[in-house]
Amino acid sequence: ENRPFGIRGPGFRHRPTPPLIERGARPRWSPGLRSCTLVPNDHVPTNIPALLDRLCYRYPFHLVDAITEHVRGERVVAIKNATVNEEFFQGHFPGQPLMPGVLMIESLAQAAAILLFDREQEPARSVAYLRGVDEAKFRRQVVPGDRVRLEVTLKGERSKLARVRGAAYVGEHLVAEMDLLLAMTRVRT
Repeated sequence: ENRPFGIRGPGFRHRPTPPLIERGARPRWSPGLRSCTLVPNDHVPTNIPALLDRLCYRYPFHLVDAITEHVRGERVVAIKNATVNEEFFQGHFPGQPLMPGVLMIESLAQAAAILLFDREQEPARSVAYLRGVDEAKFRRQVVPGDRVRLEVTLKGERSKLARVRGAAYVGEHLVAEMDLLLAMTRVRT
């Protein structure tokens, strides 16, 4: 069968990627940034690379690629691009790779840590630890080539503990949702 150039054959699954720039946001590029910092008109601008650097993870366990929306102390929307060269895809599962559920939990926990780092009362030398996961539900599989949108909302906090609601989407499809309990601890020098 003759197909025009660029048309895929049977079995090809095309998943449209959501736009990164939300309505009402204006992109701002700064020298040395890894990605575009979005500054919505009614939100507080943040230093996104500094927040990403405060995570106590480095490659290959840095599971947040970019932050697209941020409301200080309330909500963070981040992006994780699931590429075929990720190390976990090599063995989970050979021939039919998919992102492990525990790494979905970890990516939402890292986005939640970014949310907790950028609060006015939080000291600069603090670390977030995952203390618990409640009501975790995995709805769909994440495969190489998917762009996972991580939405994290602060539900409540008490003392050094914070409860966060996290949801992961691929396009408009809900992939995973859960409640996370994180503890903030100050690093002693």
